[in-house]
Amino acid sequence: MATEEQLDAALLDVRKAYRLIYLYQRRMLDLCSEIAGAFESDLNVYQWSSSHYEAPPRRGTNPLSRSAWDFLPLYDFCVLYLPEGVHYQEHKPDDWMLAVRVAADSGYAQVGSAEPDPRDFKGVASCEGTVKLYIYYCSQAFEANWYHGVYNINDFPRDYGEGAFENGVRTFGMKFSLSEMGDAKAVESCVDRFRQALREVFPARTEW
Repeated sequence: MATEEQLDAALLDVRKAYRLIYLYQRRMLDLCSEIAGAFESDLNVYQWSSSHYEAPPRRGTNPLSRSAWDFLPLYDFCVLYLPEGVHYQEHKPDDWMLAVRVAADSGYAQVGSAEPDPRDFKGVASCEGTVKLYIYYCSQAFEANWYHGVYNINDFPRDYGEGAFENGVRTFGMKFSLSEMGDAKAVESCVDRFRQALREVFPARTEW
Protein backbone atom coordinates (compact mmCIF):
# COMPACT_ATOMS: atom_id res chain seq x y z
CA MET A 1 0.00 0.00 0.00
CA ALA A 2 1.37 3.40 -0.99
CA THR A 3 2.40 5.78 1.75
CA GLU A 4 1.16 9.37 1.93
CA GLU A 5 4.59 10.57 0.77
CA GLN A 6 4.49 8.23 -2.22
CA LEU A 7 1.00 9.41 -3.15
CA ASP A 8 2.09 13.05 -2.87
CA ALA A 9 4.99 12.32 -5.22
CA ALA A 10 2.69 10.54 -7.69
CA LEU A 11 0.18 13.39 -7.63
CA LEU A 12 3.00 15.85 -8.26
CA ASP A 13 3.77 13.88 -11.42
CA VAL A 14 0.10 14.02 -12.38
CA ARG A 15 0.05 17.82 -12.11
CA LYS A 16 3.19 18.01 -14.24
CA ALA A 17 1.66 15.59 -16.75
CA TYR A 18 -1.54 17.61 -17.16
CA ARG A 19 0.42 20.79 -17.81
CA LEU A 20 2.51 18.96 -20.38
CA ILE A 21 -0.62 17.49 -21.99
CA TYR A 22 -2.08 20.99 -22.36
CA LEU A 23 1.07 22.22 -24.11
CA TYR A 24 1.13 19.14 -26.33
CA GLN A 25 -2.53 19.47 -27.30
CA ARG A 26 -2.20 23.18 -28.01
CA ARG A 27 0.69 22.43 -30.34
CA MET A 28 -1.19 19.59 -32.09
CA LEU A 29 -4.17 21.81 -32.80
CA ASP A 30 -1.86 24.45 -34.25
CA LEU A 31 -0.07 21.74 -36.22
CA CYS A 32 -3.30 20.71 -37.93
CA SER A 33 -3.85 24.32 -38.97
CA GLU A 34 -0.29 24.53 -40.31
CA ILE A 35 -0.75 21.33 -42.32
CA ALA A 36 -3.99 22.56 -43.89
CA GLY A 37 -2.40 25.93 -44.62
CA ALA A 38 0.45 24.27 -46.53
CA PHE A 39 -1.97 23.04 -49.22
CA GLU A 40 -2.67 25.16 -52.28
CA SER A 41 -6.44 24.75 -51.89
CA ASP A 42 -8.45 26.65 -49.31
CA LEU A 43 -9.38 23.96 -46.80
CA ASN A 44 -12.17 24.20 -44.25
CA VAL A 45 -12.55 22.02 -41.16
CA TYR A 46 -15.49 19.70 -41.82
CA GLN A 47 -15.54 17.26 -38.89
CA TRP A 48 -13.21 15.88 -36.28
CA SER A 49 -13.21 12.62 -34.37
CA SER A 50 -11.28 10.64 -31.80
CA SER A 51 -9.72 7.65 -33.55
CA HIS A 52 -10.53 5.05 -30.90
CA TYR A 53 -13.24 6.22 -28.53
CA GLU A 54 -16.15 8.61 -28.23
CA ALA A 55 -16.06 12.33 -27.56
CA PRO A 56 -16.24 13.38 -23.89
CA PRO A 57 -19.74 12.87 -22.46
CA ARG A 58 -22.16 15.75 -22.54
CA ARG A 59 -23.60 17.43 -19.46
CA GLY A 60 -26.52 15.51 -18.02
CA THR A 61 -25.01 12.12 -18.77
CA ASN A 62 -23.23 9.82 -16.33
CA PRO A 63 -19.46 10.18 -16.88
CA LEU A 64 -18.75 7.40 -14.38
CA SER A 65 -20.09 4.80 -16.80
CA ARG A 66 -17.84 5.87 -19.65
CA SER A 67 -14.35 4.79 -20.62
CA ALA A 68 -11.58 7.00 -19.26
CA TRP A 69 -10.28 7.15 -22.86
CA ASP A 70 -13.36 9.22 -23.78
CA PHE A 71 -11.79 12.02 -21.75
CA LEU A 72 -8.56 11.86 -23.77
CA PRO A 73 -9.88 12.49 -27.30
CA LEU A 74 -6.66 14.13 -28.54
CA TYR A 75 -4.57 11.11 -27.61
CA ASP A 76 -5.28 9.98 -31.18
CA PHE A 77 -7.59 12.16 -33.26
CA CYS A 78 -8.46 13.00 -36.83
CA VAL A 79 -9.50 16.32 -38.40
CA LEU A 80 -11.30 16.22 -41.75
CA TYR A 81 -10.95 19.06 -44.24
CA LEU A 82 -12.93 19.83 -47.38
CA PRO A 83 -11.70 22.19 -50.09
CA GLU A 84 -13.75 25.32 -50.63
CA GLY A 85 -16.76 24.50 -52.78
CA VAL A 86 -16.74 20.72 -52.21
CA HIS A 87 -20.14 19.52 -50.94
CA TYR A 88 -20.27 17.29 -47.88
CA GLN A 89 -22.96 15.05 -49.40
CA GLU A 90 -23.01 15.29 -53.20
CA HIS A 91 -19.75 14.22 -54.79
CA LYS A 92 -18.47 14.89 -58.27
CA PRO A 93 -15.49 13.23 -59.95
CA ASP A 94 -12.27 14.90 -58.78
CA ASP A 95 -13.74 15.96 -55.41
CA TRP A 96 -11.58 15.10 -52.41
CA MET A 97 -11.23 15.24 -48.65
CA LEU A 98 -8.12 15.50 -46.48
CA ALA A 99 -7.85 13.68 -43.16
CA VAL A 100 -5.11 14.72 -40.73
CA ARG A 101 -4.64 12.07 -38.04
CA VAL A 102 -2.36 12.88 -35.10
CA ALA A 103 -1.45 10.14 -32.60
CA ALA A 104 0.56 10.77 -29.46
CA ASP A 105 1.50 7.13 -28.98
CA SER A 106 1.87 4.32 -31.51
CA GLY A 107 1.80 1.84 -28.62
CA TYR A 108 -1.97 1.95 -28.15
CA ALA A 109 -3.39 -1.58 -28.18
CA GLN A 110 -7.02 -2.70 -27.99
CA VAL A 111 -7.21 -6.26 -26.70
CA GLY A 112 -10.72 -7.71 -26.73
CA SER A 113 -13.60 -5.54 -25.54
CA ALA A 114 -12.06 -4.41 -22.26
CA GLU A 115 -10.93 -0.85 -21.73
CA PRO A 116 -7.25 -0.74 -22.75
CA ASP A 117 -4.80 -0.44 -19.88
CA PRO A 118 -1.69 1.61 -20.85
CA ARG A 119 0.37 -0.46 -18.43
CA ASP A 120 -0.01 -3.24 -21.00
CA PHE A 121 1.21 -1.16 -23.95
CA LYS A 122 4.68 -1.48 -25.42
CA GLY A 123 7.37 0.53 -23.65
CA VAL A 124 7.19 4.23 -24.48
CA ALA A 125 10.80 4.29 -25.70
CA SER A 126 9.94 1.84 -28.48
CA CYS A 127 6.90 3.86 -29.64
CA GLU A 128 6.48 7.20 -31.40
CA GLY A 129 4.08 10.03 -32.07
CA THR A 130 2.83 10.13 -35.64
CA VAL A 131 1.05 12.32 -38.17
CA LYS A 132 -0.83 10.46 -40.90
CA LEU A 133 -2.17 12.29 -43.93
CA TYR A 134 -4.95 10.62 -45.89
CA ILE A 135 -6.66 11.72 -49.10
CA TYR A 136 -10.11 10.45 -50.07
CA TYR A 137 -10.53 11.06 -53.81
CA CYS A 138 -13.73 10.69 -55.85
CA SER A 139 -13.27 8.92 -59.19
CA GLN A 140 -17.02 8.97 -59.89
CA ALA A 141 -20.15 10.84 -58.90
CA PHE A 142 -22.13 9.55 -55.92
CA GLU A 143 -24.10 10.72 -52.91
CA ALA A 144 -23.02 9.93 -49.35
CA ASN A 145 -22.16 11.99 -46.32
CA TRP A 146 -18.37 12.36 -46.24
CA TYR A 147 -18.22 11.61 -42.52
CA HIS A 148 -20.98 9.05 -41.95
CA GLY A 149 -21.01 7.44 -45.38
CA VAL A 150 -17.29 7.35 -46.21
CA TYR A 151 -14.94 8.07 -43.32
CA ASN A 152 -16.86 6.48 -40.45
CA ILE A 153 -17.95 3.26 -42.14
CA ASN A 154 -14.48 2.32 -43.39
CA ASP A 155 -11.19 1.50 -41.73
CA PHE A 156 -8.51 4.14 -41.98
CA PRO A 157 -6.75 4.22 -45.35
CA ARG A 158 -3.34 2.63 -45.64
CA ASP A 159 -0.57 4.53 -43.87
CA TYR A 160 1.59 4.23 -46.96
CA GLY A 161 0.32 4.10 -50.51
CA GLU A 162 -2.94 3.68 -52.37
CA GLY A 163 -6.21 2.01 -51.49
CA ALA A 164 -9.88 2.10 -52.42
CA PHE A 165 -13.35 2.05 -50.88
CA GLU A 166 -16.83 1.64 -52.34
CA ASN A 167 -18.40 4.14 -54.78
CA GLY A 168 -15.12 4.75 -56.55
CA VAL A 169 -13.42 6.43 -53.60
CA ARG A 170 -9.67 6.09 -53.97
CA THR A 171 -7.32 6.78 -51.09
CA PHE A 172 -3.69 7.64 -50.53
CA GLY A 173 -1.85 7.83 -47.22
CA MET A 174 1.55 8.85 -45.93
CA LYS A 175 2.89 8.63 -42.37
CA PHE A 176 5.32 10.99 -40.68
CA SER A 177 6.93 11.04 -37.28
CA LEU A 178 5.76 13.96 -35.14
CA SER A 179 9.40 14.89 -34.69
CA GLU A 180 9.58 15.57 -38.44
CA MET A 181 7.13 18.45 -38.01
CA GLY A 182 8.91 20.49 -35.38
CA ASP A 183 8.22 23.90 -36.92
CA ALA A 184 6.29 25.55 -39.75
CA LYS A 185 9.10 25.09 -42.28
CA ALA A 186 9.38 21.38 -41.49
CA VAL A 187 5.60 21.02 -41.76
CA GLU A 188 5.65 22.65 -45.19
CA SER A 189 8.41 20.30 -46.32
CA CYS A 190 6.46 17.21 -45.22
CA VAL A 191 3.27 18.43 -46.86
CA ASP A 192 5.20 19.17 -50.07
CA ARG A 193 6.36 15.54 -50.13
CA PHE A 194 2.81 14.39 -49.68
CA ARG A 195 1.47 16.71 -52.38
CA GLN A 196 4.14 15.58 -54.83
CA ALA A 197 3.09 11.98 -54.27
CA LEU A 198 -0.55 12.96 -54.82
CA ARG A 199 0.29 14.49 -58.19
CA GLU A 200 1.85 11.19 -59.21
CA VAL A 201 -1.03 9.05 -57.92
CA PHE A 202 -3.80 11.33 -59.25
CA PRO A 203 -2.28 12.89 -62.40
CA ALA A 204 -5.63 14.31 -63.51
CA ARG A 205 -5.41 16.77 -60.64
CA THR A 206 -2.42 19.09 -60.48
CA GLU A 207 -3.47 21.38 -57.60
CA TRP A 208 -3.45 20.11 -54.03
